[in-house]
Amino acid sequence: MSGSSLRTLGAGGGGSSAAAAADASIVSRDVCSALTQKPQAARALLAAAAARARYSLQQQRAFVAALAARARYSLQQRAFVAALAARARARAALAARARARYSLQQRAFVAALAARARARYSQQQQRAKGAACGLWLVALHTSRAMPPTTRSAIKKTKKGAKQDEFQDILRGVLDELDDEAEKGNVNSGAHVRLMNSLKKLYDAKKTTQRLHVEGFLVDALSEDPFGMGMVPMDYREIVEQPRFWRSLLARTRELSETNSIEKDWWSAIMSGFLPSWATPNYDDDGSLLVLLRVSVHTLLRVKSHTMRPMIERLDQLELQPSELFPFKFDLETFEGPCVLTVVDADPRFIGWLLQDGHGYDREEVKAIREFAFRMADGAVQRDRRFQKALGLRGVADVLHVSLSMTLGMDFEDAITSAHQN
Repeated sequence: MSGSSLRTLGAGGGGSSAAAAADASIVSRDVCSALTQKPQAARALLAAAAARARYSLQQQRAFVAALAARARYSLQQRAFVAALAARARARAALAARARARYSLQQRAFVAALAARARARYSQQQQRAKGAACGLWLVALHTSRAMPPTTRSAIKKTKKGAKQDEFQDILRGVLDELDDEAEKGNVNSGAHVRLMNSLKKLYDAKKTTQRLHVEGFLVDALSEDPFGMGMVPMDYREIVEQPRFWRSLLARTRELSETNSIEKDWWSAIMSGFLPSWATPNYDDDGSLLVLLRVSVHTLLRVKSHTMRPMIERLDQLELQPSELFPFKFDLETFEGPCVLTVVDADPRFIGWLLQDGHGYDREEVKAIREFAFRMADGAVQRDRRFQKALGLRGVADVLHVSLSMTLGMDFEDAITSAHQN
């Protein structure tokens, strides 16, 4: 066999089927010529062809094995994804059951608090009745000189007005006390003191129910802030008082292990106190915006770390500042606090009011900025965010503007002068 034939045989180790067919034809031709000429070269050529065939077979087996392994890996992947999906469904089911249990626990807790409030209210009613009867007995057994007849202002109620049983009892005690004073069984000093005590008791009765509701709301909302969104409108006036919020925040800190209020609690309480259904997105005519205005004004007067969570909630509602707090209202209708009212409550609020896209015109912006600067005390003027909202660079600018305005300079001119210095 010639050298060119051997080179051709050596170069045919791994290719396409066309190359293999060409090699086979060359090998068969070379073998035929070699068998007739050189038997040893023929055997070498046959051995090389056999080796090449074994290598091709090994390649095919390795390729088939790789395909099988890939198929097994794909099946394993599908099984793993199915297992993950099943685990996610199981977790979702567990979470749903947990939420259901938590909802039932919430309802039971609120029912227990309501029952406790009713029991406390009933006990105080009984104590008040007992105190009134005790005062009446003391008046009956006090024998002194005859005093002049005095009548309490409590007697001046409208005829036919519906009064509860407790007030009727008090009114009867007052009548009996006056009668005994006229008969000379009660001296003037004792009569006046007893009448004043009974009047205080009568007046205290009017606010007893409100105080119980307020105490109940403080206890309930400190543990479950989501309840703020379910407070009836009849009691909305209670939660719109800064005093209520101070009590609520103090109670919430008492219940916290770290003596601080969690961000989730703030988010939940603000979602209920500043509801999305009061925005123009849900209320076409915007008449419910007055509820948001009053609520924001309340939070600004609390002055107890309510500014940041309140602003975060307002950003979620996506309200334009000039829409929520117009510069002026129609005086014929009450539409809640205007922008100057809330700035007066806390001048730092201009940081949100004068954000980009606020909607106020140039003159209104000037008036708001100047009003905020005049209403701010020393602590607020040192606040960096307040300074930034007014375009001031620091305390030096604040002092310069204050001095310039004292000397009669306009606010905007004073700011310009501060920047030039």
